[in-house]
Amino acid sequence: MTSPTPLHATTTEPEQRSLPGHRMHVSMADGSEFDVRITNRDRVAWDKTAPRHKWGSASEVPFLASTFLAWSAAYREQLTDLKFEQFQEQCDDLRDLTAVEDDARPTR
Repeated sequence: MTSPTPLHATTTEPEQRSLPGHRMHVSMADGSEFDVRITNRDRVAWDKTAPRHKWGSASEVPFLASTFLAWSAAYREQLTDLKFEQFQEQCDDLRDLTAVEDDARPTR
């Protein structure tokens, strides 16, 4: 006796799921590049750190805030061991990936 033939192929690739969160692409002065996922932990770190340094709100200093969030995520993910001051001096560019990913997702 043979086993029944399945109607649908059962050897499908597992669906790749990405974790939620804001994503940024980081380009450093030494040529290294990496992607980070900014989470609530990084936003809370900004909220605790900015007042101590009298940086102002994220809307008042958006580039500093973005750089801090990218650094916090990179440090948390062990992609850098630089302190923030060093990171901001060596960070050449930040690019938002979340909007690009959202545009690529099909609508339902």
